[in-house]
Amino acid sequence: MFDIDAFTLMLGELHSNSLKENKNANQQLIKLMEEVGELAEASLIDEKAPGLLYKENKPEAVLEEGCDVLIMAFCILIQRGYTYDQ
Repeated sequence: MFDIDAFTLMLGELHSNSLKENKNANQQLIKLMEEVGELAEASLIDEKAPGLLYKENKPEAVLEEGCDVLIMAFCILIQRGYTYDQ
């Protein structure tokens, strides 16, 4: 079940932490691209793509990497001054 209070609290913490981030805009985008690459790799491993069969498939990997992508994207938008209303 979705807990809106916990989600709101998490967004507030992400907002505070993203404003403290020392990476510049370019560094943040590179970090986001890294996270997207990790999500792509986790997805390919999960689908047992040729060439990746030797890698361990963790069922939660796609979810974890997807969350990392969302967090990085959220932080970039907050650092750029966008608000929740936008």
